[in-house]
Amino acid sequence: MMGAIIEFWNDNPRLRSRVVMTLVAGMVLLAAVQFQSVMAQVERVSQADTSDSSWPPSQLQAELFKFDLALKEFVVSGHNRSNLDARVDLLATRVQPVMQLSFAWPEGTRQEITSIRDTIDRWATQVHGLPQSPEAAREAMLRVSMEVEKVRPNLQKLTLLVHELQSLDADEKRHDLVRTFRSLAATVGILGLGALAVMIILFRRYERENTLTRRLEELNASLEVKVVERTRQIQEQKELLQRILAASPVGVAMQDLNEHHTVFINQRMKQSLGVKGANSLLALRNYLVDPAVVDRLAGALARNETIDDLEVEVRGVSGPFYGLISARRINLEGRAVVLFWLYDISARKTLENRLRSLAQQDSLTGVLNHGSFRESLNTSLQDCQANARELSLVLLDIDHFKTINDRFGHAVGDQALKSLVAVLRRELRDSDLLGRLGGEEFGIVMDGVGRAEALLIAERLRQSVDSPAETSDMPAFTVSMGVAVLDGADTAASLMLRADAALYQAKRNGRNTVEFSGRDEAGGEGAVSHIVDL
Repeated sequence: MMGAIIEFWNDNPRLRSRVVMTLVAGMVLLAAVQFQSVMAQVERVSQADTSDSSWPPSQLQAELFKFDLALKEFVVSGHNRSNLDARVDLLATRVQPVMQLSFAWPEGTRQEITSIRDTIDRWATQVHGLPQSPEAAREAMLRVSMEVEKVRPNLQKLTLLVHELQSLDADEKRHDLVRTFRSLAATVGILGLGALAVMIILFRRYERENTLTRRLEELNASLEVKVVERTRQIQEQKELLQRILAASPVGVAMQDLNEHHTVFINQRMKQSLGVKGANSLLALRNYLVDPAVVDRLAGALARNETIDDLEVEVRGVSGPFYGLISARRINLEGRAVVLFWLYDISARKTLENRLRSLAQQDSLTGVLNHGSFRESLNTSLQDCQANARELSLVLLDIDHFKTINDRFGHAVGDQALKSLVAVLRRELRDSDLLGRLGGEEFGIVMDGVGRAEALLIAERLRQSVDSPAETSDMPAFTVSMGVAVLDGADTAASLMLRADAALYQAKRNGRNTVEFSGRDEAGGEGAVSHIVDL
């Protein structure tokens, strides 16, 4: 039985070819599917929402520490109730980002987070409803301070748990990507073996055809028959080559090296360059945007070198597009000819730009995310310091944003953030940097803007936010703003700290106001001044 199968296999070369080609096509399809899977995993890893998830619990922990300091100060002195109001409001806004973290929490963790949120809400109610009696108020806040000490260890454990879960999530994604790459490598290896098998079959077929040709030559006694047969074979090969090049999905053309006369051009090249026929095709250099690329290509061809997959910008029929060009000199019937291929990679460039944009933008508002904003601030700061230019940083925060979320829902809260960004973009220059630092907090970097102009711009922004359009369905809201101006000794961190101090002062002074923080002889480093009569 096995012998009959082997004999049938050997006697049917077409069947062998079809089976092998079917297997190779299947492996190519499998490799394409796996490559698509790899690209999908890479895109998921590059999403803006894969940023540092440990930031919300760290912010919550920091605000709890600041609130505890304010509590202790009030218990000791009995003064500065507005400071407690501002601190407990800021603390309450830091809970929601923690609850929105999409982890597979261990059993009981989400209940603990909910308990922390309820506790903080209760503190806020107690702080906002302090009795008028100083002693009674201090006693009430002393009890809250004792509760803070009980909450602090749970919050520290939560922060450590978020770090651990984020690390496990990142490890799992990397392992998935490695497994997919290994599977793709195995598929490519098998595909290589299949290609080798095809080459062996083609080689054996070539040997058989060569043997038949030699027998035919031995039987042909007439030189005329041999010449006619050889001429026919050459003509068939030329026609076959022309059909292959004409049907190629890649643009192909051949031009005389000296006279630039077009020898051949396929339909894809005509469509890409917008030419009607061979006679209207200009020399290749007329379609390349970058003169340096033209010089490089001409030099390589003059030295009889081969150009492979050179990325170029091409003037096409519908405007410039990106492509890969390959070119080489060949001898065609005794004359030097340049054969070049042009492959349109505009779709790939668009995908690269989209991935780069996703890695830098905030997914909700479209402005710079926290990491990209800090990098851009550092770059602008160094450039301004090197060139002795002024630079201003504005931090702003929506007042009572938690109230908007609680009363109208998070969808309206998200729309409020988008509405704020629209107002800021309308008022700011194109060169100004705008980023979302987390939650409802945003930052603005203004290159070449000093203190006076920065304060005027900030006040104009505040008034624009405080004056919503009459037709808007959004609930009205205001913003508090802190302004800091670059000092010679500043770093990005110190500038952010001073702007944050000014924002905190604006919150303490009743919100919906602009405060400035700078270095001066009266206030010292980090001094905050109240802005009036702008």
